Amino acid sequence: MSLREKFRQQKRELLKKHKHVIENRETYGYSSIINKDKLPKGIGIWSCGEGKHIIDIIPYEVGKINPHRNEGEIWHYLELWVHRSVGPRKEHFVCPSANSKIRKPCPICEYQDKMRREGKLSSDEIKELYPKRRVIYLIWCHDNEKEEKKGIQVWEVAHWFMQDRLDELAEAPRGGGLIHYFDPDKGKSISFKRKGTGQGNTAFTAHSFLDREEVIPDKILEQTFPLEDVVKIPSYDEIAEAFFGKEGEETSETEEEEIEEPSIDEKKENEEDIPDEIVGKEEKGECPYGHKFGEDADEYEDCLECDKWDDCFSYKEGK
Repeated sequence: MSLREKFRQQKRELLKKHKHVIENRETYGYSSIINKDKLPKGIGIWSCGEGKHIIDIIPYEVGKINPHRNEGEIWHYLELWVHRSVGPRKEHFVCPSANSKIRKPCPICEYQDKMRREGKLSSDEIKELYPKRRVIYLIWCHDNEKEEKKGIQVWEVAHWFMQDRLDELAEAPRGGGLIHYFDPDKGKSISFKRKGTGQGNTAFTAHSFLDREEVIPDKILEQTFPLEDVVKIPSYDEIAEAFFGKEGEETSETEEEEIEEPSIDEKKENEEDIPDEIVGKEEKGECPYGHKFGEDADEYEDCLECDKWDDCFSYKEGK
C-alpha cells in the first residue's frame, strides 16, 4: 500500500488528531541530533538560509520514539526536547528524561534538580539547563529549481519558529475549521522569511499558506521514512562526559560524590534560537533584548516574557 493510500485510509483519524494538537498546543509537553549515517541514500539536511522560502511539509509513517504519535501512524513532524550547546564543544543531545517514549535518566536534569533543591544556582542558571523544544520535518523546498530537484530534505528547527506559527495559521478564520496544510492531495505550501543568522538576532516571519500548483507527486512521497529512525539517542555517559568533562564527572545522582559545578554559558542557543535572558538597555522606549521597540512586537521568542510587551505592542499598533 502506498503512503498516499495509507494517508487516505487514516485521514479521518489524522484530521481529528490535528485538531486536538491545535486545541492543546500550549500543554504539549541539536551538532545535529540527526544521525546522517542513517539517512536514506540521496536524502540531505536542509539549511534554511536568510531570506524568503517556500516549502511543502511532507507526512510520513511514524517510528518508535515519537512522544505524541503511535508507531505506524501518519503524521507530519517529530517534536522532541533537546539539551543544546552542552559543554565546550556545544553539543546537542535529545533529553532521555523529558521525552516520554524514551524515559531514561538524564545527568543534566539530575544536576539541575539537585542544584535547585540545594539553592546553588540562580534562577537564570536553572532555566538554562532545561531542554529546548525542537521540531523535525521532512520538507520539499521550492526556492529554486536546484532545491526542488533535491526532493525530500530533513529540517530541524525550534518549535517556536515554525510549528507554533503553523498551529496558529492552521486555524481558519471565522469558524472555518482547520487548514490541513500537510495533506499531500489538498494541502498548502508554506511561505515564510528568515531574518538574521546569528545568536540572538534570528527571527522567522511572514508565515502564510499558498495554494499548490499540483498534488505532492508519488516520487516525493516514496522518499519518506520514519524521522524517529534517524535521531541520535545518546547514552547517559555520553551526555555526562560532554556536560561535566572526563575528570570528576557525576555519573548518577544515586552516587554520593559531590557534583562539580559546570560553567554556565550565557548563550546556550545556537543561531536558530533566541536566548531567554534579558540583555541590553532597559530604558522606556528601548527593547531590553536589543530588538526594535515598537516594530518587532511578537516577532521574537523573547516577546513572550518581556515586561515591556504592552508598551511595545501598543506603540506598534499606534495606540
